[in-house]
Amino acid sequence: MYECSVQRSSFAALSIYTFEKQARDFYNIEIFYRFQQLVKATERYLADEMEKEKVYVIYKSEEHTKNEVRPRKYLVLVDMAQENYMCICAWFQKDGILCVHILRTLIQMNKHTLPENYFIDRWRPIERKEVRNATTFIPAELTGSNNTLRYNLLSKCFC
Repeated sequence: MYECSVQRSSFAALSIYTFEKQARDFYNIEIFYRFQQLVKATERYLADEMEKEKVYVIYKSEEHTKNEVRPRKYLVLVDMAQENYMCICAWFQKDGILCVHILRTLIQMNKHTLPENYFIDRWRPIERKEVRNATTFIPAELTGSNNTLRYNLLSKCFC
């Protein structure tokens, strides 16, 4: 039998941060690429620590706010004891992916790994192992004793 699989380690990391490598391992391909864009966007932001390892204000650098009428600032709350990060934009609560503001805060704190609870099951890859016959490359579910299923699938193709 022949099994199809994708090597996840072949996806290139754009940064040196461990959380990007974690995302490569935990997220499906599409979400990983979205996460990479967020990691790349952290370069445009600056962070000010308002309260030591608890409250951070994240904002775009001057160079990136030239054309904005009213530059925005984002408040990120950090609970180091429970490794909990919360941003006022609530992107993680809405989409299930950490926002650029939290990622920038992590970089500011020199913390490059994320707890696994920030990689939700919704965005994990689905294990799809397609088992095929080694000589004919026909999927295993279409061969053998499953003739009725095979007949139904083939008859739909020619209708």
